[in-house]
Amino acid sequence: MKLGFCTSIDNLELVEKAGIDYMESSVGAVAGWTDEETKENLKKLANSPVKFESCNSLIGGFSLYEDADWSKTDAYFARVLPRLAEVGMKTLVFGSGGYRRIIDGVTPEAAHERILQFLDRLSGKIKPYGITIVIEPLNTNECNILTSSKEAEGYVRELNLPNIQLLVDYYHFLLESERLTVIDDYKGILKHTHIANPVKRFTPAPFDGVDYVGWFRALKKIGYDGLIVAEPRRPDDLFAAMQGYKAAMDMAMAEAGV
Repeated sequence: MKLGFCTSIDNLELVEKAGIDYMESSVGAVAGWTDEETKENLKKLANSPVKFESCNSLIGGFSLYEDADWSKTDAYFARVLPRLAEVGMKTLVFGSGGYRRIIDGVTPEAAHERILQFLDRLSGKIKPYGITIVIEPLNTNECNILTSSKEAEGYVRELNLPNIQLLVDYYHFLLESERLTVIDDYKGILKHTHIANPVKRFTPAPFDGVDYVGWFRALKKIGYDGLIVAEPRRPDDLFAAMQGYKAAMDMAMAEAGV
C-alpha cells in the first residue's frame, strides 16, 4: 500500500520531505490551472518522486436533480476531463455531497435512479481517458444519500462497469459506525481509500486513539494494494501533520504485517 496526502500542488516539496508517495488535490483546482501553470506543474511533478494521479471533489455548484437535460453536467465534464487527462489523472473521487444531495420533491428511489444514470453516463465520458471513478460514501451530517459503504457497494454492483468502483473513507466509515468486517465484501471493487481521525477530522497521528491497525488488517485481508490518502482538515502546521501521518501509518502497517 502507498501513502498519499490531500493538498495543493504548491505543497509538493512538503509532501516530498515528509516521505509520502502520492498527493491528491481537487478537480476544481486542477481544472483551474492555466496552460502555463499546467506546463510548470507537470515539470515539477516530472522531477519529483511524488506521484499525482487522483483528484477529489468531482463536481459541484449545482444539483444533479435540477439538470434535467444534462446540459450543465455535460458542459462541465467537456471542460475538465481533457485537462485532468493531460495531467495524468487515473482516479476521480465522486463524493460531491452538494451535487448528489436529495432535494425537496425528489424521492429516494428517484434519486437512486438519477445517480445511476449519472454514473453510467460518466462512465462513457471517462472511458477514452482511462480514468476510473470511485464512489465515496459520506456521513449523514454531510449528505442524505450514499451514506454507507454498503450503499455505495450496491451502486457499483448494480452498474457493473469496470471504471466505476468503490472508495471507503475511514473517517466517514467510523462516523457511521460501520464494522470492519464489511470490508470483506469489497474485494475486487475497492480501488481507493481516504483516512482521517474521526475527532474533528484531524490528521492521523501516532497514539491518537484510532484503530489504524485494524483498518490495515481489513484491507490486507482482501488483498487491497492501493492508496491510503489522508484527507484531514487543514492543520496549522502542515509539514508536522504530514510527518505525524507518515509515522502513524508506518507503525500501523508494520503491526498489521502490511
